[in-house]
Amino acid sequence: MDNAIKVESVDSEYKYISDRYGKKDVDWKLEKQVVFEESGNHYDEIKITLNSGEEKIFYFDVSSFWGK
Repeated sequence: MDNAIKVESVDSEYKYISDRYGKKDVDWKLEKQVVFEESGNHYDEIKITLNSGEEKIFYFDVSSFWGK
C-alpha cells in the first residue's frame, strides 16, 4: 500500500489527524479503526467524520510496532 503514512505509534496517528483537522470529539469523530495485513505489512485504517459531515479515510503503516 503505497499511500500509507508511516508512523511509530497509535498516538502519532491521532496527532497526524488532529494537526490537520482539529481536536478529536470536538472537530471530528472516529467512525472506524481497523488493523489489516497486506503483503506482509500491517496497516491501520482510520475513518473519521468532520463536523461538516465530510468523511475522511487514512491508512497508516503500523508495521514498525504492530505486535511488539
